[in-house]
Amino acid sequence: MDHLKNTIKQNEFKKICLCTVILLTVINIIYFNSLYSSFHFDDSASIVGNYNLKDINYFYQLFTDVRTILSNRPIVQLSFLLNYQFSHLNVFGYHLFNITIHCLAVITFFYVTRYLVLFSKAPLFGNGRRNGHGYLFPFIASLIFGIHPIFTESVVYISSRSSIIVALFVLLTFYSLIKAQLLQNKSIPVIAAIIFFFSGMSTKINFVVFPALFLLYLFCFHWDYLKGKITEYRRMLSWFFFAFLFIMLYRLISYGTGLLVLGPVDKQWTPYQYLITELNVILFYYLKKIIFPVVLSIDPLFPPSSSIISLSSISLFIILGILLFAFRTRNVFPLFFLGIFWFFITISPSSSIIPLLDFVSEHRLYLPGLGIIIAIIPLVNKYNRKCMYVLLVILLFSTLSIQRNFDWQNSYNIWSDAAATSPKKARPHFNLAKYYEKNKMYGKAIVEYKKAAKLSPTVYFPYIGIGMVYLQLKNLELAEKNFAIAHKMRPKEFEPRSKLAQVYFKKRDFEKVEKILGPKKKIPKDQAGTFYMLGRMYSIQNKTGAALEHFHKAVRANPDFVESYVGMGIIYGKQGKPEMSEKYFLKSIEVLSNNPGAYYNLGFLYLVQKKYEDAIEKFKKVLEYDPKMHEAKVAIGDIYFELKEYDEAFNYFKKVINEKEYRNEMIYKSGLCKLATGGLNMADEYYSNFNLDQKSDCDLYLRIGKLFEHNGNEDLAMKYYEIAQKLDSERIQIDYH
Repeated sequence: MDHLKNTIKQNEFKKICLCTVILLTVINIIYFNSLYSSFHFDDSASIVGNYNLKDINYFYQLFTDVRTILSNRPIVQLSFLLNYQFSHLNVFGYHLFNITIHCLAVITFFYVTRYLVLFSKAPLFGNGRRNGHGYLFPFIASLIFGIHPIFTESVVYISSRSSIIVALFVLLTFYSLIKAQLLQNKSIPVIAAIIFFFSGMSTKINFVVFPALFLLYLFCFHWDYLKGKITEYRRMLSWFFFAFLFIMLYRLISYGTGLLVLGPVDKQWTPYQYLITELNVILFYYLKKIIFPVVLSIDPLFPPSSSIISLSSISLFIILGILLFAFRTRNVFPLFFLGIFWFFITISPSSSIIPLLDFVSEHRLYLPGLGIIIAIIPLVNKYNRKCMYVLLVILLFSTLSIQRNFDWQNSYNIWSDAAATSPKKARPHFNLAKYYEKNKMYGKAIVEYKKAAKLSPTVYFPYIGIGMVYLQLKNLELAEKNFAIAHKMRPKEFEPRSKLAQVYFKKRDFEKVEKILGPKKKIPKDQAGTFYMLGRMYSIQNKTGAALEHFHKAVRANPDFVESYVGMGIIYGKQGKPEMSEKYFLKSIEVLSNNPGAYYNLGFLYLVQKKYEDAIEKFKKVLEYDPKMHEAKVAIGDIYFELKEYDEAFNYFKKVINEKEYRNEMIYKSGLCKLATGGLNMADEYYSNFNLDQKSDCDLYLRIGKLFEHNGNEDLAMKYYEIAQKLDSERIQIDYH
């Protein structure tokens, strides 16, 4: 008998391992083409522009600052921090992390679902172990979870990883508490459950639903156990409830505008309007897309409802009917009951009375979607003879997911797809325009910005976009016109003011810049670019104190703002403070090691200090990163000439001699090198090789003539004076006496 039990356990272990390997293999195949997808949308603020990620000390703040712990998703921030420390802004590491968490969630779901199937007392399942239901249907459910196209947004869109992580902690806490029920030694799973619970609370506010989910599970499968525990621990549970409520209220207050005030860009929805619209969203978008996951979008358009006496009333009755049917059949189809209520409980944080920015977001379905998958397990079992249909569904979902991953590969794909599926929504056109602008496709950018402006006439962002395009095209008048429209629409907003100031700065109309952004005008502390612009303005006006003040404000707002360090270095150099100047030039190089401008300024500083070797080193570094920066070549040539290394100087002057703006100067200086090494005749021979026949060349011949005259050879001097006169006889007159 013991031998038979061991054999059964071994077979179970082999089946679990086989299921796990298949699930991991299929998921990685499905998401392989997403590993190099670009950053999108919120990724700019969450990752690319999140300067906290560059400081490892941010790790301690995440878990020592109470406000951060309670309101700032520290687990998600920690994941971004670790990603940045290992791979900086290489998207591969971020996507690999998302896929790994998704794999862990799928495997945990497999284990949880296996127990749910085995706990089910419904006659539909019979003896789960004997009939193989303890593996087959959890495996099918987990496979569908792993490959379902509706979950691609959560997996591929890096900033949506919070949905995956919170779902993983829900499942891990669930699994740990189930194990605590089954094992005699409960300490390890209980400790694990506590760790997972608080990790989930530190991930996303959606984790608030977990207690309701676990009570639902106990009600479904362990009602007698639930009643006994509530009676036994009612005092402790009441304290837990109040502590839990306090944390949720604190987070609600901390998020503030994030949960209570945010509405669509051009309108704020009341809780009533949001709720009645969400009734339709749940039924006609979320449930529909889980069952038929086609025509997905990062930014779906869903019409708002204004009254319950509309389609919303039908949706409400259908939803109540589904819930009532699930409740009435809970003894026959316990998993259907559990799955349906799981869905509605987990969707409630984003689809209730708290208005969010958008009515619909597909990443919100990651955790609720598991409920629908759990609910269909009985249906799969009922029609288990028609496994071919299940196989076809799996193949179809796999194909759709792979195709959807291609849509996420770059900003053009995802926003052109969104603009096609939601042509009457402004934001897809706006973000598509941003893509065109970034890639210098300015005509297409303006077209898309204008579409966005037409679709959302009370929003000023499209006019800012159009203005920025014209600013890059150096059409300051049209740029000013569009920024002025934006400023008129939202006179209290800072962005339109700052953009207008940019135009005035480029026009050198500093009086208007002062009027818009002067000392009495409040500038947000995070506006590094604006502070830098003001620093440049004051620097041009030689108001060094005000310039330094604003450069310092710029680096406080953005410690990686290289141009501000360079600006401070230049000002300190003008003030005769070479140590401070060197400090800030070196700081700019520390922030951006391949910054040729910083190396040039540092080289020039060393040149002034006559630290020639250091100057040459920095100028050569300039050419390493920007071979076309000819000023560095000229500077190196000048240093070598000063050091009397004339051959080296000649070589650097020759590198620039064909550049129009340096041509005459380099001819003259390279001739000086020949004069220094071979005397007057060699210099004459060298200069004679240039057939110069433009009026602009006559000044060069005058300089050459004066050079020979200064060196005592009047014949050679006269030769070049005559050539100069021939080129410009009206201006050049020679006195032969």
